[in-house]
Amino acid sequence: MGTSTGWRGPRWGDPLGASKRATRPEQIPFPRDGDLDVLDREWAARWSGRFLDKLWQDLRDDPDAYELRSRMTVMGRELVLAFAGLRDRGSTYADLTVLGEFTNRVAGEGTNVIDAVGRRAAVRAGERLFAGTGDTLFCLVYRGFFADFVAEFLRAVIAEEITAAVPALALVDPSGQIADWGGGSARRSRARSVRSGRSRPQRSRGGDRTGSGGGQRRPGAGGAGMTARSAPLRRFAFSRRQLSRMGWEHLSEEDFLDQSGRVTSAATMSGRAAPDWARDLLEIARAAFLVDKRFRRESAPDRWTRRIELLVQLRAPALWNEAVRRRVDALLGTLTGDQWQVSVHGGAAPEQAELELEPPRTVSAVALLSGGLDSACHAASLARADHGGSLLFVSFVDRVQEPQERVVKAVRKIGGDVIARHLDQRPRRGPDGKRLERSSRSRGFLYMAAAVHAAAAHGVRRVDVPENGQLAVNPPLTPARLGALSTRSVHPWTMYQFNQLITAVGGDVELVNPLLHLTKGEVCARGLESGLTEADLFATVSCGRHTHLGNRNCGCCFPCLVRRSGLLRAVGDDRSDYEQDKVEGDKARDLRAVQSWLDREFGERDLVADMPWPPGTTPRSVLPVLERGRAELTVARLSATVFTGGRGR
Repeated sequence: MGTSTGWRGPRWGDPLGASKRATRPEQIPFPRDGDLDVLDREWAARWSGRFLDKLWQDLRDDPDAYELRSRMTVMGRELVLAFAGLRDRGSTYADLTVLGEFTNRVAGEGTNVIDAVGRRAAVRAGERLFAGTGDTLFCLVYRGFFADFVAEFLRAVIAEEITAAVPALALVDPSGQIADWGGGSARRSRARSVRSGRSRPQRSRGGDRTGSGGGQRRPGAGGAGMTARSAPLRRFAFSRRQLSRMGWEHLSEEDFLDQSGRVTSAATMSGRAAPDWARDLLEIARAAFLVDKRFRRESAPDRWTRRIELLVQLRAPALWNEAVRRRVDALLGTLTGDQWQVSVHGGAAPEQAELELEPPRTVSAVALLSGGLDSACHAASLARADHGGSLLFVSFVDRVQEPQERVVKAVRKIGGDVIARHLDQRPRRGPDGKRLERSSRSRGFLYMAAAVHAAAAHGVRRVDVPENGQLAVNPPLTPARLGALSTRSVHPWTMYQFNQLITAVGGDVELVNPLLHLTKGEVCARGLESGLTEADLFATVSCGRHTHLGNRNCGCCFPCLVRRSGLLRAVGDDRSDYEQDKVEGDKARDLRAVQSWLDREFGERDLVADMPWPPGTTPRSVLPVLERGRAELTVARLSATVFTGGRGR
């Protein structure tokens, strides 16, 4: 589930112009002598400043563009309140727990792009506060926090787009310093003007005269409600009942390729129906997944953030009161990076138990099975242990049923009574016939809800969601992969939110990640110790792009790179079948991001800036597994056979 996507940023055309043709270092049009140390930083700042000009133009035309100014204002107010609450506590920067509390108070718990940017700016503000720099509160907010906010936003925009446009930069700037310089330039030059909303005539880098009197205001800019550059709003109703609501798009079972019975069969095979809370949770997850795929991110001004209102028909709507629904909104926001507002109404038909020809078996353990390395190795360890009942593995077909069946076959050889249920829930295209959204950030919600639904029907109080610590925490590899651009399906904060939601509706099932403190290599080693063969490991599919490739690993996405490093650590080589055996050219974008991450210092502060953390789990407790994971990736990066198309042995 741990994928990573670079943010494409707002629709700003081609800020770099003809420079995008530079594919070799000598073609980069700035003074240099073959070394980043002599790269003209002033030139780099001017170049990245073209992105700042585009942002300034949008904010001049529409002060509420991307909700940047409004979120800065709200967070600035929270910063003042947070400072007032902490100044008498004697807190210091060294206390990262307090820094995390401060960041959560200022920037909230959301993980859309703007909130994620705000978290990074809040951490910087907290550092200055606790370090006692002598800044007045006014300076801290207006000359520090707001400046950092704009700088982080620009850094996120520049970080990968500039390298994608000019591939040669990856050769001379592997750690992404140009984005840092561009962000620093933004911080120094424009932050106060962006905060105030005032404009002054500027000479753009291209020589065009711009300013308060130059250019037309774009349609819809600056008006009330949704503006030309705010997140688009769509309203969906997932209900068997036709609703007479203007502007709402009606969804039903007919919008899935498979009937609902295919996704509930892991539960109904128990011989008894799942409790209403569990079926309603699954219904919300199904509706959210359908909407997530139908509402393409390309339509958003920032090409990521959407606003969604969703009405779902349930069996026990009274359980889903206002407070519970806000938990759903927050969980979906964490997973997808969008703004959700879920509401419910009653009238859904009760669930019916499936009539089995054989007596129902007693299930003692439930786990998700994706067909990848993590789930295969964990399934093997479960099969090796004596659980006193059947093991139920819940999986979604998702074009990888063949690898899943191979895993089940290998696990059955190890031992235990294994039940495998391959569920399916593929959405159809909408009435307009347009292709579905490529990202699937709500998919983890659907998978876990289906497993919880099955566990509740079987009377099992725990669901294992196996994901190695590297990809469960999944820290952003670059500033352009912040928030939900790096998937959060099994992050400790997400798991905590999900478990709190289950408790709030009266459920008694807990989601657990048993592999949180293991790297990919350590997970592979555990699988071998549990009875899997090297061939079993090589036959799994761990790819983040498997839905487009089918039963193969692409070899170049971030999950595949982690897979390769893990197999190298556990086995000594990797004989998996990859579509792209050698990672190079356009396929190397994730590899460049990994290299940038490895070239930077990484510590607890980065984890605090990235996401909130639940009670009982701290950044310090998971940092060791990330450090070991970085070591595995570093070894793979330096290997002569990994990422370069060579084969060991």
